[in-house]
Amino acid sequence: MPPPPVPNIIVVIDHAGAKVFQTQQARAGASASEIVPDPPQQFQHQKKSESDDEDHEENHAADLQFFEQIAVACKAGGRIVLIGRGKGQSNEAHHYRAYLDAHHPDVSARVLPLLTADLSHITDAQLIELGQQTLHAAAIG
Repeated sequence: MPPPPVPNIIVVIDHAGAKVFQTQQARAGASASEIVPDPPQQFQHQKKSESDDEDHEENHAADLQFFEQIAVACKAGGRIVLIGRGKGQSNEAHHYRAYLDAHHPDVSARVLPLLTADLSHITDAQLIELGQQTLHAAAIG
């Protein structure tokens, strides 16, 4: 008997934390695994000067630990939908993707094109639907 299919993953990430949904669990109404940086990054980033923002503190221990926790949550999954907010330096999804490229190329290879959403005005159900639409489009495209 073949092994069960590996669940796809939807990761929603911003400076305050990340939510990781496994699509099979999301359909059943299960909640996301939540990963919160320690200390919360919004406070850490407010203390920086603009000149320090060039690399977004990719080498800062708190960023690395936060990103590593998310990578571990994604290790056993299938394709990954990565949803962030904003553009450029304000989109934590871009920074997380760069971390994956450098430290977990096997996980990075499973990430579909990044999505952006207004995370303060969207429900978990809407995020899951957006992720599932993206997975469906990737499967037929």
